[in-house]
Amino acid sequence: MKTAAKILALLSVSFCLVSCGGRQSPYKDGTSYDISFKQDGSVKATLHKITGGFNLTVTGSGRTRSFDTTSDVPWHYISKRIIDLKINEGITVLGNSLFYSLENVKGTILPSTVVAIGRDAFNDDAELYSVSTTEVDNGCNATIYIYKEDMPEQEDVYWHYKNGVPTVWSTVKVFFIGNSFTYYYDIPMIVEGMAKSLGEMIDVDYVVKGATSLKTHSDHNSESGQKIYNALMSTDDYDYVVMQEQSTVPVSSYDNFKTGATNLANDVKNSQKHAKVRLYSTWGTEEAASAQQMTIPQYEKAVRDAYIKLANEVANIDDVHFVGPAFTQIYEGDYDFPLYYTDNRHPSMYGSYLSACIHVLSIFKDINIDATDFYGTKPGQYISQNDPTAQAPVDFGAGISEEHAKTLISIAKETVATYSIDTDDTTPD
Repeated sequence: MKTAAKILALLSVSFCLVSCGGRQSPYKDGTSYDISFKQDGSVKATLHKITGGFNLTVTGSGRTRSFDTTSDVPWHYISKRIIDLKINEGITVLGNSLFYSLENVKGTILPSTVVAIGRDAFNDDAELYSVSTTEVDNGCNATIYIYKEDMPEQEDVYWHYKNGVPTVWSTVKVFFIGNSFTYYYDIPMIVEGMAKSLGEMIDVDYVVKGATSLKTHSDHNSESGQKIYNALMSTDDYDYVVMQEQSTVPVSSYDNFKTGATNLANDVKNSQKHAKVRLYSTWGTEEAASAQQMTIPQYEKAVRDAYIKLANEVANIDDVHFVGPAFTQIYEGDYDFPLYYTDNRHPSMYGSYLSACIHVLSIFKDINIDATDFYGTKPGQYISQNDPTAQAPVDFGAGISEEHAKTLISIAKETVATYSIDTDDTTPD
């Protein structure tokens, strides 16, 4: 009996070594697999340990073998830990089921030599970036994007490198809701012009009406509310909706501010597939500050605090565009250009340009705004068509100088890097 027990124990240990250790031992840095069509070593896949998981690199020349199922590929049991896939030049055909199990690989560049992709070679959510000038015979359901460095006329078909990262050319759709603090000098159109000058595909819509609160904008029976609601119902592909409250309401009537913003944010979330809702935090003015017995910087901080509070209280609002603090920095500094229009309330063309910079940087987080050559426009190009009460200052004229633009861009960059709805505000009252 003891002999039989020993034999059973040895068999148990042997089975564990095969079944338990057998799955783990091949998966280490430098492990290589022959995946060539003829099993002659002409195509290999090699694992490399990287931060957070593994890279799988395919090298060699010719076609790979196909597999009957995803569980047949040699890296199947470690597939969830593979987060990067690199396919080198020389590979011509990618076989069936080859990379389908690599669900954590977000995007793969196809070398110019690849001419065909087999059935289920990639999972349906994979994004493939082809550098080939010829069409790839695609036997799987993954999307293949075509390389094009210059901005194309058609979106979601082509890709390019953006800061070294493969990026699909897609139009970013932005919808501004506000009043005269948005339409003076047509800030939304400055945003569009600046973004396009930096190689971004963007489409901007807006509904603006002077002295109008978000509560009125959120009323489906009001003139502006009907326009906003109809705009939201007519499409579901807005990426950002930027809402600007009447300049004094956040301080004088926070409850009304919250009601209007909440209702609009709910309309956005109920109608749009993936839109982010942003608040546009405005600046202090002499009239409003005096009424509250504050300085202009103190009043701007009170407005800012209300916007931050609201963004943290309302689930459907995800961030704030901090235009106000940039105004305060210029107001307290020594600059040779006017920040306000002659009424000391609305933005001058410099203030409008600064506001647009903040919006662009807040929407396009990794944009190189220093590369813009957009400092103005032809006379009259930016006259607002959205509001019949729009006044003469919406005419951007000949624009501003490059020197002034660079100063405003620098302040905008500093502001966006400094202020956040998650950062404790240490600005003195």
